[in-house]
Amino acid sequence: MSLGLLGAGSFDAAAVSVKPASASGSASAQTAHRKKKKSGKPKAAPCRSGCTPSTSAPEITSAGPEDEAAQRDLSALARGLHNATPGAYEKLAAFAAKNASNIWGARAALALGYDDYNKNHGQQALSWFTKAKADTLLGDYALYWNAETLRQLKRNGEAFAALQKIDHDYPNTAMREQLLLALAPAAIETNHPQVAIDALDAYSATTAKPALLLLRAQAYKAARQNARAAKDYQLLYYKNPLSDEGKTAASALPGLKSSLGAEYPNPSLDLQEQRVQIFYDQHKWKEARAEWEKLAATLRDPQNPHRQHALLRAAQARFQLKAAPTVIQAVATSNPDVDAERMFAFAQAERTAKKETEMLSASEQLIEKYPSSKWSEEALMMVGNYYWVELDRPKAIGYYQRVIDNFPAGKYAFFCEWRTAWIAYLDRQPYADDKLTVFLRKYPVSANASDALYWLGRNAERSGNPGHARAYFRTAADRFPQTYFAPVTKTLPTFSRRFLRLLRCAHSMSRFPIPPKTAGCARKPFA
Repeated sequence: MSLGLLGAGSFDAAAVSVKPASASGSASAQTAHRKKKKSGKPKAAPCRSGCTPSTSAPEITSAGPEDEAAQRDLSALARGLHNATPGAYEKLAAFAAKNASNIWGARAALALGYDDYNKNHGQQALSWFTKAKADTLLGDYALYWNAETLRQLKRNGEAFAALQKIDHDYPNTAMREQLLLALAPAAIETNHPQVAIDALDAYSATTAKPALLLLRAQAYKAARQNARAAKDYQLLYYKNPLSDEGKTAASALPGLKSSLGAEYPNPSLDLQEQRVQIFYDQHKWKEARAEWEKLAATLRDPQNPHRQHALLRAAQARFQLKAAPTVIQAVATSNPDVDAERMFAFAQAERTAKKETEMLSASEQLIEKYPSSKWSEEALMMVGNYYWVELDRPKAIGYYQRVIDNFPAGKYAFFCEWRTAWIAYLDRQPYADDKLTVFLRKYPVSANASDALYWLGRNAERSGNPGHARAYFRTAADRFPQTYFAPVTKTLPTFSRRFLRLLRCAHSMSRFPIPPKTAGCARKPFA
């Protein structure tokens, strides 16, 4: 059951009725198409009874004419209430009173209670939710909104008891996260922080949800478990610095650090780097520069590679704030990995500044000094893409080929192999078939495999080999029926025969100064 039935101010009470599903027909159709292996064993006796599993959904409501009519009426009235149609509330209330003894009346009451809750009509909402509890299918929803209404009325003790009942009676509710977002603050407000801690600890996604993690930190603090509260606040501060929860944690941590003193848990260096990198990745250059410089200041050893990396990142942020590329080049580093990254960052900055000569010089120096570094691979790819964007294909392909030669198992190998093969075809190079064939053997099920088969077929067609062309086209259509080239290749064998006939006609006509009309020659040229 989706919370969308009640969330964001929308509720379609009729949508929750479940009708019997008919799956036996589709199951038998699928079974008929399955291939069975031949076996020498004697056939088993045919199944007489109890062999087919029941796949029909449980019937929650009877499918009689009266129920179908009530469902239609409820659906129309609930939508009218949601759309604020004049008189919709009164009509739905009358429907609820008329159907007070059945499930449709309970669902109408749930819709009316939700509407009153959104309008801050708490007492009216409570009376409707009491009637809605008769619907066992949506019992957790009725209890939840009843509890939320009690919180709205500042009756926190009753709300806490109601939320605990949901947690106990509906352990697998689809509203688990929403329930915790209500239960935890209610538990803290009623001086039961340990209940909130236990409920949040039992939910595996708590640490991945900033709102829930903040509630657990607040519960730990309320329970005077300050060291644990500090750890949760640190996770928010370092892993979610741009969120509202991260900002709340930033204001809470100084007080905890002061109260804990030597017991305050020091955050790991990796955690600190994660925080600063988030600012950098989100292009918050001013904040990123300040945070990287602050981190570098805490690492006093000049030879510490983390300190050198932090200074490099700060210089990159300065470049993004309109400083010259030389600020990156000026970073002093003795660590090979950081130095290689610095050289690549400088080359990239020169490309951004549209200084081609400086970019090429910096890239070649990097490749010469650190030939096996991943940053050399990045530099080759960057220069190749630079020329590709400039529409200088020969130079781009030269750098792509160097990526393939120097980093055959690198992350750009697939991309570079495809581009070199494709450009070889477009430029009608004699080695185009070899390039495409090598690509297919390496990546037989890749997204470009059907394209490679198609271009191989066109090359075979161009060289006067219709048999090979038809084989390539047929393979492309059979193996990749859902791709763009599949429907095209199905018609290409016929095209190949017509194309070859044109070639023969053109060859025979070339012997005469004035070409005569040749029977069977197509009138339209083919590409």
